[in-house]
Amino acid sequence: MRLHCVIFIDWCSRSNVYRWVQLHTDALSLSLAEPFDQLKGVESACRSMVLDSMFADVGEALARIPQLPLWSATSENQNPPTVAFALHPSEPITSTGDYLLSLPEQLEVLSRSVGASSGAGSGGPESDSAAVLLARQFLDEVCIKATDEYVARVDTLLASLSDQGRRQLLEDVNYIHNIISYLTDSIPEPLAELKQLLTIPVEEYVGYCGTLKCLPPAFAHKLGVRRAVPSM
Repeated sequence: MRLHCVIFIDWCSRSNVYRWVQLHTDALSLSLAEPFDQLKGVESACRSMVLDSMFADVGEALARIPQLPLWSATSENQNPPTVAFALHPSEPITSTGDYLLSLPEQLEVLSRSVGASSGAGSGGPESDSAAVLLARQFLDEVCIKATDEYVARVDTLLASLSDQGRRQLLEDVNYIHNIISYLTDSIPEPLAELKQLLTIPVEEYVGYCGTLKCLPPAFAHKLGVRRAVPSM
């Protein structure tokens, strides 16, 4: 976290310079055209560095998902047998959730610090709200990126998914769905579609697949096969 705090503050300070240049574009457009473009590039690079740094722990946790043997497990080959009510979120998912839940507090402290420094020590309402907004944007982007990475990892295990594994997958999806719904104003659409594919009645599955906006048809087909959807 310390590393991306440093990058975050650096990005914010550069962003303030960038906004100042924006306000004076008319007067400086001829003499600063090239530096202005370079500054936009620096801003973009810093933002990417911040996001990558904040996402690192999530990416490491989600990378462990396909390695778990539970996706192809059955209740008969487990000792003792696992029953539906004993399921709980898998370790990579709880690690991801714990990290995501820690971000708001860390970003709140950081946004107060950045807001005060960007307000030239005054910490005025305008600078505070800008810093809070910036922190919110990063939190939303991490959640979106986590969803995309999670769905990609799920895609790799669908071919060998057992019925027991499918129930485990639903447990994980419900958990991460609740975490992200708590942290953000809206659920990323790929995650919402995945949850629906796992819970919709079998007889409605094919019709729902025709409404998908984010998940590819091949993904829905593989999961449909595992749910024993007719014609899949």
